[in-house]
Amino acid sequence: MYEDHFPTLPSGKLSIAQLTLYSWSFDFYAIRDLINYTKRNIEQLAKERLNQANENIENCIVFQNAMVEVEAVHRMEPYAYRSFIVTLYSIVEACLDSYCNMCQIEFGLKVGLSDFADKGITRSINYLVKVVQIGDITSDNRWNKMKIVNKIRNDIVHRGGCVSDNKKLDLYRETFGIDTNGEDSYLYVMYENVIEIYKACKEFVEFVLSKESPLPQVKNET
Repeated sequence: MYEDHFPTLPSGKLSIAQLTLYSWSFDFYAIRDLINYTKRNIEQLAKERLNQANENIENCIVFQNAMVEVEAVHRMEPYAYRSFIVTLYSIVEACLDSYCNMCQIEFGLKVGLSDFADKGITRSINYLVKVVQIGDITSDNRWNKMKIVNKIRNDIVHRGGCVSDNKKLDLYRETFGIDTNGEDSYLYVMYENVIEIYKACKEFVEFVLSKESPLPQVKNET
């Protein structure tokens, strides 16, 4: 099972970026544990159903029903992992939106996130780069990975995971090892794939929140 480390808060005064990262890390680690929990339980359920089939191999009806349930468990797996991709992307989007709103208050900015017409994380990144002035983000490979995660997320949400574009499939294979099940054009997402996407999402958020803004903070009136 995949494990990583929860961030520790540094001593002294914390920046809003550090506070944001710490706060949203609870969501990332909750999803990581849920992914691991899902893998363990699916494996256990499949094992139980297979043992039931083997124990009743001479009883055709019981054996057949047990094997049907084994197949159902295996078909359950990619559906579960596809749903985690949607959740992970939504966490990244909500985290960055929250950070943008905090920056507007922290730096006393007249322009807000809602003034940008873009959608999703593209809007928040444009705001952070153009208004908060955190520096370049889009030339980094971590941004390229997030754009691919966004494409996968859209294929799941809007097309039920069906991908007929071979160029996109090649991109998904090369970046995250995701393929179709060989029978149709539906994305067959497994544990290893969703863990790679989990790492890409978390690393991207850490990268963005590591960038400092040169803008002065608004002084609180006393």
